[in-house]
Parts: sequence; C-alpha cells; structure tokens
Amino acid sequence: MTEAIEPETQILAGEEALKLWRKGPAEWNNWVNLHHGWKISFYGVDFSSERESEGELSFSGYDFGNNNVDFYEATFGDGKVDFSEATFGDGIVTFFKANFGDGNVDFTAANFGDNNVNFSEATFGVGNVNLSGTKFGVGNVSFIGTTFADGDVDFSAANFGIGNVNLSGTKFGSGKVDFSDATFGDSVVSFFGATFGDGNVDFSDATFGDGNVDFSDAT
Repeated sequence: MTEAIEPETQILAGEEALKLWRKGPAEWNNWVNLHHGWKISFYGVDFSSERESEGELSFSGYDFGNNNVDFYEATFGDGKVDFSEATFGDGIVTFFKANFGDGNVDFTAANFGDNNVNFSEATFGVGNVNLSGTKFGVGNVSFIGTTFADGDVDFSAANFGIGNVNLSGTKFGSGKVDFSDATFGDSVVSFFGATFGDGNVDFSDATFGDGNVDFSDAT
C-alpha cells in the first residue's frame, strides 16, 4: 500500500505579497478566494517605504484566507495603519515583534478565526489603538510584553472566544484603556505584571467566564 503524500502548502510572501496588496482589497480578495489555503507572509517587511509621507496604510476589508498569516517583525512606520473589518481565517495570526510607528492603528471589527493570535512584544507608537468590536475565535490571544505609547487603547465590545487571553507584562501609556463591554471566555485571563499609565481604565460591563482572572503585580 502506497502512503499518501500531503501536498506542500504554498505561500504568498515578500514582494509578490506586496504587489498584490498594492492592487487593493477587491483584487486581493479575489485572488485569496481562488487560493484560500495559501499561507500569507509579510515577515520582516518594511511598509514605511510604501507610504506617501505619513499617509495611511490600509488593509481594511482584506480577506487573508484560511491559513497562517505572518506579520512577524514587520515595520509600519509613522502614520495610520488600518485593519478595520479585515478577515482572518483559522490559521495562526502573528504580529510578534511588529513595530507600529506614531499614528492611529485601527482593528475595529476585525474578525479572527479559530486559532492563536499573537501580538507579543509588538510596539505601538504615539496614537490611538482601536480593537473595539474585534472578534477572536477558538485560540489563545497574546499581548505578552506588548508596549503601547501615549494614546487611547480601546478593546470595548471585543469578543474573546475560547482560549487564554494573556496581557502579562503589557505596558500601556498615558491614554485611556477601555475594556468596557468586552466578553472573555472560560479560559485564563491574565494581566499579570501589566502597567497602566495615568489615563482612565474602564472594565465596566465586561464579562468574564469561569476561568481564572489574574491582575497580580499589575500597576
């Protein structure tokens, strides 16, 4: 009996990924619809050279398919970064050590599928970071060691699915931190060692499930 050979997963990466992204969401989404199982990698990409002065970088409405999406160590430069209403499938999504410059970062109503989402050690510059209404699926969500500079950080009405939510060692700047109306699942939620700045911190009407919730050593 001959053993079946698994087909090798194909990857859209580097300059080819950039060329397609530059064409806008309609052409990008059409391509992804025809190549839905491909991995997508912007590993180490410096998007700052894609800006006109401090213009916007937009991934708004982009569909990233149903496999891993990699922004590991990507650099976005100064200016707005827009991932609002972006759709991520059931692959691992990583922004590990990504560097966002000064400017607003918008993940409003982004939709993550059933796998891990990793923003650990990412750095956000001066500006507001908006993840309000973001939906996370079945998988761990990590902001371990993430640094937010001065500006508001908004997780209001975010929906965390089934999986650990870890903000251990996260550093917030002097703006408002808003988790109002956020929904956490039944797994562990950790703010262990997190540092909050001088702005208001709001957990009003947030819902925690049956898992442990840890604010030990938070400041």
